[in-house]
Amino acid sequence: MATWTNFCRTQQGKALDMKLISKEQPLRLTKAIAGAGRIDPAQLVSLAQQPEPKQQLVLLDKETNTDAAEITLPVLLTNKGLTESYHMQTLGIYAQDPDLGEILYMVSQTLAEEGEEIPTEAQQPAFSIQWNLCIKVSDTENVTVEVPQAGVLTELAADRRYAKAADFAELAEGVAGKAEKSAVVLGVVRAQSWDQTDKTYSFETEYPAGSYDLAVEPDSSCSEEQLEAWGSAKVVGSVSANVLKAFGDVPAVDVPVIMEVKRK
Repeated sequence: MATWTNFCRTQQGKALDMKLISKEQPLRLTKAIAGAGRIDPAQLVSLAQQPEPKQQLVLLDKETNTDAAEITLPVLLTNKGLTESYHMQTLGIYAQDPDLGEILYMVSQTLAEEGEEIPTEAQQPAFSIQWNLCIKVSDTENVTVEVPQAGVLTELAADRRYAKAADFAELAEGVAGKAEKSAVVLGVVRAQSWDQTDKTYSFETEYPAGSYDLAVEPDSSCSEEQLEAWGSAKVVGSVSANVLKAFGDVPAVDVPVIMEVKRK
């Protein structure tokens, strides 16, 4: 999984915040978009439109945190119906401005220039990624999220996707004060990222063992081929590092996984 950084409000987003506070109106988050264009990180705050928008993502309903000035916004990407693969570079959150209409409210960009590879449905059926975004707001009760019916999860699916803690966020403005809380997020163990020499797969870049405890298991969306590859690999974890090791054959296919992440 790519590392996402520079999660920020755009200038239009900041102006909207001030406008809504003065008018005592709610913040309406309308959609999320994945983009393939990359820009200088210093220019993200000035963006009015995402470069090379590729697909609309699914906004799930907000979750309130113990902090009255913060919400967690789950955003789900799937490749259902996707016929052209791409490298995702930006994640944009849009909001409704009472004067300007829909605007780019917040944006983030991958740290690595290659971005996040998004395969077509034919290449990897049931591929998905979920981000849990921590967003600072003036009042959590004054935020509405336009959730499409297709994006509504059952209670069981919600518990499985991000448990009830949902406090961890890769794109968070900060995770201070969230010690001893965990979140369940969806990820992908990519075939090309295994170390073929010692048969290991490392999560240390995103989740260093000094800061996080990590548990990984195959997701229910796995195909028979993916489950067979995982089983044949005889994958085990490690207590000293967030690294997987295969005692069998290294998986030759990408495998969707559930990751339980707990900040130490």
